[in-house]
Amino acid sequence: MPLVLERSYTVLADNKEWLESNFDKMLHAPDRDRLESDALVAEEEHILRCLGAAVIMQWNNIPKKLQRELFDNAGSMGDLLSTKALRGRVARFLHKHKDDEQ
Repeated sequence: MPLVLERSYTVLADNKEWLESNFDKMLHAPDRDRLESDALVAEEEHILRCLGAAVIMQWNNIPKKLQRELFDNAGSMGDLLSTKALRGRVARFLHKHKDDEQ
C-alpha cells in the first residue's frame, strides 16, 4: 500500500476513535430539528405521490415517447440490483391501470 494511503487510513482511524471517545462532549442537533426534517420528508413524499397520481390519471393522453421515458426513469430508481424487479412492477401497474376512467 502506498505510504500516502496508509497515512490517510491511519488519520481516518484516529479520527473515528476520537469521535467515539468524545461523542458525549460534542454538540448535537436538538430533536426538534430532526422532527422538522421528518415532517419535510413526509411533505415531499406526499407531493411526489400526488404528482405520480396525476401522471397516472393522464397516462393515456401522454405521447408514447414520453411514456417510455417516464417508464425508463421510474424503472431505474433505487438500487441497480432491483432494477429488473422494479421495472416489472411498474409495467404490471401501468398495464393494470391502462384502461381506467380518467
